Amino acid sequence: KKQRRLIRNRLSAQLHREKKRCMISTLKTKVQTRDETIEDLKQKLHMALSETSSLKTRIEQLERHSQVSFTARGNISPPHLVGSSGSSTNGCLSSEESCLTSDDDDTVCVGSTP
Repeated sequence: KKQRRLIRNRLSAQLHREKKRCMISTLKTKVQTRDETIEDLKQKLHMALSETSSLKTRIEQLERHSQVSFTARGNISPPHLVGSSGSSTNGCLSSEESCLTSDDDDTVCVGSTP
């Protein structure tokens, strides 16, 4: 009886060690896969941030160019800057606003001076 119990105990311990090895191997694989996913996502985030930064820079350049172009045409503000001088920003004209259309179909609305 004692001999059989020892054999069963050894087999059980061996089976437990094998299960433990398998579980550790599975967990290591999961960790490696997640680490790779994290690195991939970090690269994508870096690329997205870089693209966002370059797009913001491009927008600023275009706005500066637009502002210079409008100023050169007659000292008027671009349409998106008109609201800061007290004019309507929702596209509706108030009684104190007038619109100008240039040769290249740019429409600019400005408040009239009193």
